[in-house]
Amino acid sequence: MVSLIDRAQLGDFFAAIHAERAADAPRLALADFLTARGDARGDNIRLECALEYFELGDPARAALVARAAALPRFTYYIETPPWNTGYSRRRGFIDEVEWRPAHFAAHGAELVRAAPLSAVSILDCHRQGAVLAACPALAELPRLRLPTMPLDDVFLILASPHLTALPSLELSSLQLDAALATRLVLALRPLHGLRHLDLSWGPIDAAARAILGDFARAAGVTIPRLLPPPPAPPPSSGRAALALPRFGRANLGDPALSPAALTDLLAGGPYPAVQSIDLGEVPDDSVAALLAILVESPALPALRTIERSRTWRCTGREEVERSIITRPDGRPIDVLVWHSIWP
Repeated sequence: MVSLIDRAQLGDFFAAIHAERAADAPRLALADFLTARGDARGDNIRLECALEYFELGDPARAALVARAAALPRFTYYIETPPWNTGYSRRRGFIDEVEWRPAHFAAHGAELVRAAPLSAVSILDCHRQGAVLAACPALAELPRLRLPTMPLDDVFLILASPHLTALPSLELSSLQLDAALATRLVLALRPLHGLRHLDLSWGPIDAAARAILGDFARAAGVTIPRLLPPPPAPPPSSGRAALALPRFGRANLGDPALSPAALTDLLAGGPYPAVQSIDLGEVPDDSVAALLAILVESPALPALRTIERSRTWRCTGREEVERSIITRPDGRPIDVLVWHSIWP
């Protein structure tokens, strides 16, 4: 029988989590308290916190997700309320919701007290900007996302007196020219707490960039789309890709390898962790030699799959061709050819 601690005993833990929403420590303190008393929700919190440190494609992450999902868990600090809808979870609790303006107007005050939210996304806001702008619960949000909506609604929301302390804002699909950028800057200036502005999708012309850049520097606001791109990482060597494959997969396709270069790479082996190799797009006259080298090499004892790409220019679709090659020891190797066909 599962033992669950009464939530009335957990108020101090919930308050600590709410005060430091971005931190793991208050959540793990609650997890330790619960686990010590046989409440499996503690293990769920601990596992969900651990998930933050795994990449999405890591097989170990999938195993943790399955373990966490099998355990009892919290949604909010309170029992799951009747207004619960449109949410995602992180680190043991509801983390973000996607709500319509009327729903937020009705239940936003309860929502912001009931979970350590990192963001609220507002959906279907056509002609509902004034409804949302009037909600005092906006003042409690760490991040507000306003996906594609009419401009009039965007500016009604930004004029809300409850957003002056908002730290982070996301606006989507604005067609930003000088006139709209000027209007936007005027609307943002009263948001004295704003430190981060995402302008996702939508073009930003040169004049708008200059206007937004001046605002960002003067107000101390980070606008990621205006930042220079980070320097490209140095190309990884094929030898490094083989020695440290990501999840057993080594990408040898950039730049494309010649048979001589591949032979030289494999001479530095063995590479027992490599289960799959992606050759990228290689010249047709090199394919047979490259495949033969890989299949016959004793430096790749765990190799199971070889992938390569071909690009055609006709109708738009993507297809995969599969075949099997047998190694000298009798073990099969799957060969996948990705045909990317572009208009």
